[in-house]
Amino acid sequence: MVYSHGYDPVPEDVAEAVLTEAQYLLTVQPGIASMTVGGESLSFSAPAAGMPLVWTRAVDRYRLNRGDLP
Repeated sequence: MVYSHGYDPVPEDVAEAVLTEAQYLLTVQPGIASMTVGGESLSFSAPAAGMPLVWTRAVDRYRLNRGDLP
């Protein structure tokens, strides 16, 4: 991935958070959300893709504009 905006170099904790989240999203498998045996029904569900607390804490330290400031 090439990104040409923001801090140069990218802070180590932010880079680590990005790589950790990317690795998780590439390796996680969908799970069974529901299952019916007699009528043969099966549904799969992808895991919720949210930002973990480690990601949020790392990125928030370097946020340039929080939306409430110009």
